[in-house]
Amino acid sequence: MSKCRACGTKIRWIQTKNGRYMPVNLENVSVEVGTLEPDTCIVTEGGSVLWGRHYRGGEINGYIVTGRISHFATCPAAGRFRRSG
Repeated sequence: MSKCRACGTKIRWIQTKNGRYMPVNLENVSVEVGTLEPDTCIVTEGGSVLWGRHYRGGEINGYIVTGRISHFATCPAAGRFRRSG
């Protein structure tokens, strides 16, 4: 476990399918993949990056996947780490 250099939040690093490491929040979240209006991007333990609707229960129209939200999406100082170009 690491801490974000910008905001101090505890994070994990997951290697994505393309070989890069992405900082993610510690909490697991579930998303429904295959919906028309995705609102959440997660990274699975296997390194897949998927978009879906944050699942809070109820009817399912796609399928449920559990993963972690990229810390870039929630860090108040994420702009410090964006690459230009």
